Amino acid sequence: MEEIVKQAPINISKETIKEIYEKNEGDTTKTLMELWEIAEVPTKALNNIQENWKRVRDTCDDFDGEMNKMMDVIRAKR
Repeated sequence: MEEIVKQAPINISKETIKEIYEKNEGDTTKTLMELWEIAEVPTKALNNIQENWKRVRDTCDDFDGEMNKMMDVIRAKR
């Protein structure tokens, strides 16, 4: 609680900070966001095309990882 008081804006009383802290169920981040009136940034949903390309990249990364393992085994045998 003391860390929140230190990081809170100067013009806010300790009672107000305590009320907001309790309202946010002890979540320090949410309390400070509310005290400083910072809006939470929504995460963007991926559209279908982006989702498909993400899967392609993940598949290629998995393939590269397996190929590296195989090459390491071959190099170790030499």
